[in-house]
Amino acid sequence: MSADAMNFHIQYPGVSNQYWEPHSGRYAGGDHLLTALNDRWQIVDCVRNEHFYAGMRSVTIFEFNLKRDDERVMMPVIANPAVERLLARMNLEVPLKKDEEAA
Repeated sequence: MSADAMNFHIQYPGVSNQYWEPHSGRYAGGDHLLTALNDRWQIVDCVRNEHFYAGMRSVTIFEFNLKRDDERVMMPVIANPAVERLLARMNLEVPLKKDEEAA
């Protein structure tokens, strides 16, 4: 799936380039995802992983599988309205990760 990330950067003018790699942090933010898309990474697919804590509190993590040339990386992005808007504008289906896959 290809997208012109600059279109999304223009919609969020306070976002600057934010580098992320698996060893730099457990989770990425939406700004890291936009930077990756701007740096020619493409979204292969994405799944939604819901973590429930005490009571009904939950945190949603989107696991984006990205590729660029022969490189591949899974970027776990913490859900927020900007990321959800990006997914909606890209018309990307995001299934819930199955229990046996979530660990």
